[in-house]
Amino acid sequence: DYELIQRFTLTVIARDGGGEETTGRVRINVLDVNDNAPTFQKDAYVGALRE
Repeated sequence: DYELIQRFTLTVIARDGGGEETTGRVRINVLDVNDNAPTFQKDAYVGALRE
């Protein structure tokens, strides 16, 4: 609900096969469009990107 939380910040960790690691942040700004809380089908989502 926008009145409670206006922004979410996610920390993304990227690792390669050689043990190197880096992190980045993704900020999601919530718009005050409606009063329905966001819902997700899973507790966590995992993905991979090729270089």
